[in-house]
Amino acid sequence: MSLTMYDYSTSTTSVISSSFGGSTAFSYWDDLMIYSGTSQSVYYSVAVTAPNRSATLEYYTNRYATIGVQNKGDFSVIFCVIVNNKIMLEFQITKQNIVLLIIHIMTSHCFLDRFPVEILHILFDYIPLAELYYNLYNVSDYINAVLLCYPISLINLTSFLQYHINFICYHIKPDQIISLTLLDNIDNNGQSELFFSHFHIEQFIQLQSLTLINTENNLLHCILPNLNKLNHLRSFSFDITEYYRMINKDYRLRFTQVKSILLNSCINLLSQLNQLTLYNIQEMTLKPLSCLRHLKISECSTTELQRICLEIPQLKSFEACLHDDPIYIEDLSSLSKLSRLILKIDVFKNKFLSMNFMEQFLPKLFQLKHFEFQVDNGDDFDNGQRWEKLTKSLITFNFKFKIRYLFESLNSFRTSFWLEEKHWFVVYNNEDLYTIPRFAPIEFYINNVSFIMSNLSNHSIFCERITKLIVSTEIFNENFYFPNVKILKMNCLISIERLSNIINLNKIKHLILSSQYSISMFLFILPVMPFLDELTITGYLVPVLIKELQNNIIKQIRSLNLRFCYFEKESITKILCHLFPCIEYLNISLINSTKDIIFFIQQFKYLLNASFGVNSLLERDKNKNNQKLQMAIDKKYTCQIVHSSNQNPLSFVHIWNNEHQSLSSFLVPIL
Repeated sequence: MSLTMYDYSTSTTSVISSSFGGSTAFSYWDDLMIYSGTSQSVYYSVAVTAPNRSATLEYYTNRYATIGVQNKGDFSVIFCVIVNNKIMLEFQITKQNIVLLIIHIMTSHCFLDRFPVEILHILFDYIPLAELYYNLYNVSDYINAVLLCYPISLINLTSFLQYHINFICYHIKPDQIISLTLLDNIDNNGQSELFFSHFHIEQFIQLQSLTLINTENNLLHCILPNLNKLNHLRSFSFDITEYYRMINKDYRLRFTQVKSILLNSCINLLSQLNQLTLYNIQEMTLKPLSCLRHLKISECSTTELQRICLEIPQLKSFEACLHDDPIYIEDLSSLSKLSRLILKIDVFKNKFLSMNFMEQFLPKLFQLKHFEFQVDNGDDFDNGQRWEKLTKSLITFNFKFKIRYLFESLNSFRTSFWLEEKHWFVVYNNEDLYTIPRFAPIEFYINNVSFIMSNLSNHSIFCERITKLIVSTEIFNENFYFPNVKILKMNCLISIERLSNIINLNKIKHLILSSQYSISMFLFILPVMPFLDELTITGYLVPVLIKELQNNIIKQIRSLNLRFCYFEKESITKILCHLFPCIEYLNISLINSTKDIIFFIQQFKYLLNASFGVNSLLERDKNKNNQKLQMAIDKKYTCQIVHSSNQNPLSFVHIWNNEHQSLSSFLVPIL
């Protein structure tokens, strides 16, 4: 076959079949051109409707040297895999929704069938669970059998959406799961309840680790009394996030109930636990914890600390946040087997913990090899030479001290002990002195006063940890380069050239627009962020964005987050749906009414998951409102209304695609 190539030459070039490894499909249109400053590119998407799958390549282009609607060279190439005893590959070429060419290729086996089970299980460990089952389930009978016996080392629902949970639960067995983490945030509450609508806790007979975070009381009363039936369970954690404690004033009562259930119904469980995490252990007997080696307490009093040291002397690791007089940490020296200690000390009644005290306390922990230390008032802890004498026998040492004024320079942390022997690196930033990478932030704020001090000659270790960057000034130090930023928040107007000097624009996936200045940049910045697929904008700025976009259709954005979108005009909602036609994930923190919810769902035809914050009037009749919403939307969606505590005036409406076989990935430019 011969093709005319117009890259560097107009001569005809032969394409040799031996240059391609296996079957190759060529789609060829001549004189195509992708113009800069536009959203033109080559996009791809993957859609899964098990057992059928399709991959689409969309060519969004113009003919060379011509710009205009009449000269557009838009077309798509679609690969469809249909499993029906055999696998059929369907190759389509379409233009303006008209199928121009269809080729069918039949194959009788899957190449993955050649791999032994053990190798496939190792490979599966590197693939996120939802992607694993979406992409491999029903590829072949052999792969289905391999998936069914795959030991799932961790199911963490914090990374799942509702339709993910439904799909996963339909295709796994509870005895596959080794570790399970359940977390319900205030805006995605109900995931744990949804998960356990498919299973009962006693079915997880191979479960070794269970973590419950922000779990509601009704579910706790179903789970906890049955934990005794899990003979392999060795690690149990129950905790509540700080934000959840702020909006739920009854959280202490919940902990009291949990401890009561554990002591009354789970004595056998406590005696077999190797690892335990609780908020506190007030009024809880510790004698059943005879096998416990690792303990974490989120709130620890002096009394509790003394009881721990007396009744669980076999501890090898201990983590606690101490809220009383810090001098009582000296009792920890009675834990003769302690090799790992993590302490966070809150200042209590102006009690002051000095470096002199630490020099007396730390040497008493003879077996200690790993030490982590946080304190609110750390003005006495900025001398690296004194820490050097204390920590010579440690393998790891991490700290974070609040130091308002750093009177000592970081020279005492620049010795060969810190930099060459231990490789312990220290940063002073925003009144905090801390070790990196352990306490390196993932979010960094660039303003006129931003600065970093370090014991390193450059700040690469610090900068490489930053994944979210907030830019609030166009005047900043360009010596800093943040190569791994994926979330960019724009609070000001800044040139793309200056921005590219501090971040890799190719890695930006999520853009947050929080000012009118940043909105004016949106159209200009899109072409230089090829992997951008998520947009967040404050509601009052939406009309400004609409005016700026004019009639430009933005196919690139697949996740849209609108904060406090209380639109007065219905036309704004309609225009928004028109400008962003390919939205799959929608999150609106505050919305006018159920009417707007229904409209968004009807207009976004690719929608997979949506969450809406609404006023708590829906709480008056939860079931009635739920049924009303369910009847108004397409049958392929499931609706769930979750009500917050009395301190939070909002309720949340979660809607997801209940066709658990369906998944569509983001459209991503491949050029």
